[in-house]
Amino acid sequence: MDTPDFKNNGTFHGYEIFPKLMPFDTFETTVGPLFHKFENNTWGFRFVVENKHLNPLGKLHGGMIMTFVDHSLSGAAFHSVGNKPCITISLHIDFVASAKAGDIVDGIAEVTRKTGSLVFVAGELHVAGRVIATASGVWRMVEFG
Repeated sequence: MDTPDFKNNGTFHGYEIFPKLMPFDTFETTVGPLFHKFENNTWGFRFVVENKHLNPLGKLHGGMIMTFVDHSLSGAAFHSVGNKPCITISLHIDFVASAKAGDIVDGIAEVTRKTGSLVFVAGELHVAGRVIATASGVWRMVEFG
């Protein structure tokens, strides 16, 4: 499957490509494009399953599910603390179902708790309204410099 034309694809209404934060291509750049939006006080994340995301059985690779969950929940943590960098401390994922090339994977993430330096986030991945993964994790705010 070729990369879709996102600018002309109505399924991406309201979503923006995740911004490039570093002067070099990061891991998210390699597996993307990944999208996000903030609506009704909730962060949403989205990507289209391409051939590069498939395992040898032709299904969405568990590693891509894990990458997208980490990206999505980390994004929610980052935004919840005023766009301060956060690193993943713990991440738990339950794989519920699969996806195939061409599917649109939507992620939702909710901050469930914040302490002085930790952010607790839970989320789900969906394809066409069905859950394909659930997750929860902890992120720590860090200072770079």
